[in-house]
Amino acid sequence: MARFDCATWLPISANTGGPLRPIGLVLHHAVADGSLYAFFDSPAAEVSAHFWVAQDGTVEQYIDSEVVGWHGMALNGAYCGVETEGCAAPPHAEPMSDAMVAGLAALYAEGAARHGWPNALA
Repeated sequence: MARFDCATWLPISANTGGPLRPIGLVLHHAVADGSLYAFFDSPAAEVSAHFWVAQDGTVEQYIDSEVVGWHGMALNGAYCGVETEGCAAPPHAEPMSDAMVAGLAALYAEGAARHGWPNALA
């Protein structure tokens, strides 16, 4: 089981698929403030992400990184998904804080060490 040391483990009971050998991390921006755990844990959501990173740098992990999450349609079978916190009136979201960038950097570094993710844009 691939639980990241830089994240708090909060496993969800729904919205996951089969085995995954991730080749990288895909960032999504949640137009929401606060943890997405309760939302992703609901079968009605029919969506999930492996990780969530808050503006304060907190990292939560909802799905083992070797299990498919439902975050990116055609990308689901190749990438881990991460949601970043930030809510603002469309079309603009809050900029990433320094703490969030540090949380994402820790997450990516651990993924590179665990799964061999390349240091490259997807």
